[in-house]
Amino acid sequence: KESETKFKEIIQQINDGIYVFDKTGTIIVWNKGAENIMGIKAEDALSKNVLDIQFQLVPGQKKNLAAIKKGVDSVLNLTRVEIFGKLMDIEIVPVNSFAVRDIQTVVFPIHLKDDYLFCSVFRDVTELKQYEKKLLLLNADKDRFISVLAHDLKNPFSSVLSFLEVLYQGYYDFDCDKIYRDIGILYYSANKVYDLL
Repeated sequence: KESETKFKEIIQQINDGIYVFDKTGTIIVWNKGAENIMGIKAEDALSKNVLDIQFQLVPGQKKNLAAIKKGVDSVLNLTRVEIFGKLMDIEIVPVNSFAVRDIQTVVFPIHLKDDYLFCSVFRDVTELKQYEKKLLLLNADKDRFISVLAHDLKNPFSSVLSFLEVLYQGYYDFDCDKIYRDIGILYYSANKVYDLL
């Protein structure tokens, strides 16, 4: 009894959502983290079917009872073992909310003597996803900036290189005044590129 009390207390203190359901789909554990993320109190989730709870949370345009039932059945019947222990991204709309939240979840079976329980551990990663989107936008802006900068630097370097080629090939044909004048032009162009950099 003391071990059970400690276990329950630990589960309740974890910020991630945790719920456990049996092979009939009946929810038998629903922690505070699950309450906070899903917006469903433990008394409203315990003894309910996981299918009903999941259906409540699916965003409106994705509410397809048959598809949700198929997914739940594949877990309960152990027919899609490849999903067990795999981190999955889903979207939910918590109860009494209109805001779609991004959730990362993992489901795994708990093998008992002659039975199975199933555990789902999940966390709200909405804020993290928003930062990811901002980072992707900033990265795209940086790429565009570098592309523009590369283009703006290419033209002046092209001119300097072309001018140097003419000067190099005609070095013995040019007099000192022409070489001096051309080096002055190159120096001026190189300074402009340097200022741009």
